[in-house]
Amino acid sequence: AKGLLIYVLVMLVIIFAGLFVFWRFIAAYELSRTDGAMDRYMETALPAELEQAITDFVAGRTDFESEEAQTRALGERLSVGTLTYRKDPERFAEEAPMYLIRLDKQVIGTVELKSEPGGLFSFGLSRWDVRDAEFDLGVFAKTYTVTAPEEADITVNGVRLTEANCDMELGLPAVLEPYAGDL
Repeated sequence: AKGLLIYVLVMLVIIFAGLFVFWRFIAAYELSRTDGAMDRYMETALPAELEQAITDFVAGRTDFESEEAQTRALGERLSVGTLTYRKDPERFAEEAPMYLIRLDKQVIGTVELKSEPGGLFSFGLSRWDVRDAEFDLGVFAKTYTVTAPEEADITVNGVRLTEANCDMELGLPAVLEPYAGDL
């Protein structure tokens, strides 16, 4: 009976050790996959980096809307949409994978991964981590065309349009040029 108890305890220790090694192997394998690195990035680092990208994007951008209003509008746009990632078909390489961050189907940034040694219990597998992430929120900037007489005083949110705060083209639209003498 005592021998059976020792046998059971030894078997349990071997089973638990085997499960521990198997669990560590699965964890190392998951870290060695680029998709796993991107999943971790999307869950942990991306929200803070997007917040910083919004702050950088709206800083001193326009006189027509406050930075707070722009930040709120972009934040709402990002919270309503679905953030996903996919391999960049033009720049993806096995040694330096590049991914596109998309909001719905619009590309708003890129993430480049780097390979690092796995360390203890890595089973010879390397792990992937973010080397660089860049965001371009310019896709949310809007351009408006206003056609008005030259003497017109046009304001946006109480700010008068001038050559200093917008691109102004003076002259007749191409459609009206044939009638310029009649105007």
